Formats: sequence, C-alpha cells, structure tokens
Amino acid sequence: MQNLSSTDQQINPDAKNNKTIPSVSGQEKIGVRKKEKQLRLFAHIFNSINEGIIVTDADKNMLFINPAFSVITGYSANDLIGKSLNLLHLDLMGGEFDRDIWRSINETGRWQGEMIGRRKNDESYTEHLSISTMKNERSEVNYYIGIFSDISERKATEECVAYVVLHDFLTNLPNGLLLQDRISQAIFHAGREKHKVGVLCLDLDSFKVINDTLGHLVGDKLLQEVAKRICSVARAGDTVSRRGGDEFVIMLPDLETVDEAAIIAVKLLCAISGPCMIDGHEIKITTSIGISIFPEDGSDGDCLIKYADAAMYHAKKMGATITSFSLVK
Repeated sequence: MQNLSSTDQQINPDAKNNKTIPSVSGQEKIGVRKKEKQLRLFAHIFNSINEGIIVTDADKNMLFINPAFSVITGYSANDLIGKSLNLLHLDLMGGEFDRDIWRSINETGRWQGEMIGRRKNDESYTEHLSISTMKNERSEVNYYIGIFSDISERKATEECVAYVVLHDFLTNLPNGLLLQDRISQAIFHAGREKHKVGVLCLDLDSFKVINDTLGHLVGDKLLQEVAKRICSVARAGDTVSRRGGDEFVIMLPDLETVDEAAIIAVKLLCAISGPCMIDGHEIKITTSIGISIFPEDGSDGDCLIKYADAAMYHAKKMGATITSFSLVK
C-alpha cells in the first residue's frame, strides 16, 4: 500500500455499498484552503473598498453591490438585486451617446468616463465610472462590472478654482482671460455666419477723484453698482467684463449692422449716468465709450480691444461720450 504522503489519491472502501471512493489528498486539501483564503480576501476587499462596485448579468440585471455602493447612492441590496440597471437613472440605457458607450464596452471590453448619477433621494452627483466585462470561453459576455467613485466635491473645487481664475473678484464679471476666449469664439462664429462682432470699451470719468475723496471702499461699491447697470443693458449672449480699475469691456456677438453696437452704447450711457447713493453719498457719474467692429476694425480680440480702447480715449479727449475707432484711424 502506498503512503498517503506519496500519492495524490488513496482508494478507500465504502462498506455500505461495497464500493471504493477516492479520498482527498493532503495536497488537494491545501489547494482548497488556499482558494478559500483567497475568496475570503476577495470578499473583504469587495466589502471594504471605498469605491462603489456593481455587478450585472448580460441582460444588465443587477446581481451584486458592495457596501460602498449603498453609502454613495443610498440604495440597499434589497432595493436593487434582480432589477434592471436603468433603475439607477445613469443614462446608460438609451440615447446615441449611451449606445456608443455600450458599443465600446462590448467591442473593447471596457469604458471609463464621468457620469451624472442619482442617489435614492433623487439628489444628483458626479461620478467617475469604469465598466468592464467578464466573458465565458465562447467570448460571450456573462457579467458587467461597474466601479465608480463620487467626485462631486473634487468637481466643485475644480469649478470654484476655474471661476476664480476667469472672473473679477470685485464684480464677479468675466476677466480679460475669459473675455479673450469668448471674443475668439464669437469671431469664429461670425466669420462663418457673415455677422459682425462689436467690442465696447467703457471708462468712468473722474473715478480717481471719487476714490481719493470718498475712499476705496466707496469706490469699490460704485464699481459694483456700475457693473450691475451695465449687465441690465447687455443682451443674453453679450459678455460684460472688467479689465481692472474703472475700465469695462463689453463684447457684442452676432451683430447685423454697426448701428446695433451704437444703440447699445447709448443705452449704456443712459443706464450708468443716473446718480448713485453709496454709503450716504450721492455720486453722479459719467462715462466714455469706444467702439470697434469685427471685421472692419480688426480680426482678433487683442486688435479689437486695442482699437476700442483708443476710440474711448479719443472720446475723452474730444469731450464726447461715444466714438468708434473708425473715426480715428
């Protein structure tokens, strides 16, 4: 008889049925214990990982979720198991974009990107989602595995930083960087549609005197009031920006004629010229405006702002309120 340690299996008799059955060798027992240990490890990872995990079958019916999934979404296993993935309202079940996603998943075996998710309480959040497939020996999809993380806070921080970078801290208007980008877009669009783009440079008269006599705090509040008055005149697609100090630039896209820019400039003068009450001080303000037009006065944002700025200073010098660059070429 062979020793147990020297054979993989040992034949033992089955007394009841008078048969012999194979016994499990020590090596196989070790293998089973290793697999059990691995399964326990995988189960621990599945349950303790911070990312949400969901597993569906080939028909996209939900089979498993981990605890992090419930923490992020508010759904429990009882809410979801056995139900269709579309219950989660991930916009992954229809539409051309979604069909492209599933086509990519089924062709390449994976997809990842950002998605708007919806919690059980109907609150939306931004998630980074990765979907992969598990296939059988015939290369047929058996399971879809989704792993995601809630990136709402990170996105909010990024948007806040981007806003600060692109906006004036005092008036919350777009700054020069954002203005240039919007002028470039407006010029590109106008070039295709054969429209015009107007740029108005506006500067308050005697603002330095107000700052020096009443203080910078009053001056800042005056600039905020002027910004509101300019925005009350601007159209929905216009961009009102502050260059700094008491200088503002207004970009007017999709103009049919030059006269449209002049009409808006007159409206700006009327809106701004009324007296302002700031901290008990009645302040009367006037302004000068210079106008440049694409394509007549320039083909890029820098050129249009430069010419409108020159027209504004020409207006101040001449004692006028409005002038266009074409008058001083």
